[in-house]
Amino acid sequence: MGFRHTYEGFPHYPYEGEEDEDDMKPTYDRIPEHMQDGARLYIEQGIPPGSFLSAVLRNDFHTAIVQADRINSVRLRDWADWLYWDIPRMAWGSLEIFNTWVEKGGMKGMAEAVAEEEGNER
Repeated sequence: MGFRHTYEGFPHYPYEGEEDEDDMKPTYDRIPEHMQDGARLYIEQGIPPGSFLSAVLRNDFHTAIVQADRINSVRLRDWADWLYWDIPRMAWGSLEIFNTWVEKGGMKGMAEAVAEEEGNER
């Protein structure tokens, strides 16, 4: 299932018992198989993907169209659904958001920063 977004664009985090914790992990089965590894590396570790996926994540429609291969050019709706339903909202939407996500190291880097911060509070 992936992330559910509220109208503000932030993920809906379930109350206890509402959803399985696995439902809040990013999913990749909606996008073309040959793109899943690059998408996973970006989301989970903040590693920049190729030109097409970078354009998709920056919300740069024109560049995405120009850079798309034959498979991706007919799967743009799947990409839009993937952005909205399957990954964290703070991972895509503009060049600034894209650069910040890479700089922070994706989900792994953010989790490590939170753990370090919590450790410093003790």
